[in-house]
Amino acid sequence: MKKVQKIIIIIYLILVAIACIYVPWKIDYEVKNWYPRYTGTALRYSVFWQSPSLKNLSPYASDEDVNIKEITMERWVIPYELIALTAIFGALFVLTLGPKKD
Repeated sequence: MKKVQKIIIIIYLILVAIACIYVPWKIDYEVKNWYPRYTGTALRYSVFWQSPSLKNLSPYASDEDVNIKEITMERWVIPYELIALTAIFGALFVLTLGPKKD
């Protein structure tokens, strides 16, 4: 195995580990004292053991005016990230294949 292939595999494994630790969270919220009623959804990233920061969640209101309805981890994004990483680094690995030079 070439040195560049080893580097590609190491970078791939590091990025997969980061993608599994630093995950997306879906935040459903509602802005209080706003007419017409404004509700929204935000996608924020944070480590899986801690919910994300809620600073500047709504462009329409201050942090005190935002009522958080639900915060859930968006598990559907993780497989897509892993598929994308595997496709990109698989292509890089294949491009480095070739006859060995003696």
